[in-house]
Amino acid sequence: MAVEVGRKGWFTQRVGFTLLLSAALFSVLSCSSRPPEQVFGMGDRAQVGRFVFTVLEAQWSDRLGEGATARLPSDRFLLLRLSVTNGSNRIFYMPQLTLTAAGGREYEELTEVEGLPDWWGVLRRVNPSETETHWIVFDVPRADYRLRVMDDEIDPADRKTALIDIPIRLATNPQGVSPTVLK
Repeated sequence: MAVEVGRKGWFTQRVGFTLLLSAALFSVLSCSSRPPEQVFGMGDRAQVGRFVFTVLEAQWSDRLGEGATARLPSDRFLLLRLSVTNGSNRIFYMPQLTLTAAGGREYEELTEVEGLPDWWGVLRRVNPSETETHWIVFDVPRADYRLRVMDDEIDPADRKTALIDIPIRLATNPQGVSPTVLK
């Protein structure tokens, strides 16, 4: 008889532990999960909070500038013409953006660019109810990427983000001639 009570106690402990573990796991997963980032195509209006991002054009280039002062990339320059509309009632300082490759590797936007007219620069201000359109530049291997865009929330838990697909099949420049934007 004592053996049976031990088995019942063991069984009850197992079931109780399993239920407790399941409840804890469910609680952690439901609290920490954020909605997946919405993915947009090039040319689509990607609304992130009160801001709208649109990649209007993309070009691959093997150099920035002309002649002896031309800058050469480690891999290839990917130039993105980006339009940002500020739908808020405050000034938006757009942060540096990143590209994400299929394997998850991230590439930071270049912060020093010469020889590219209309490069956006590092301090990028968009006034309320206005739209700014400029070039941003990455030095990356030729591949498909996703550009991560975001609002201006300081707290990462509150930040809204979206992804914009940048396919490899873009207008290329195989002869090494500077794209018309660089002239």
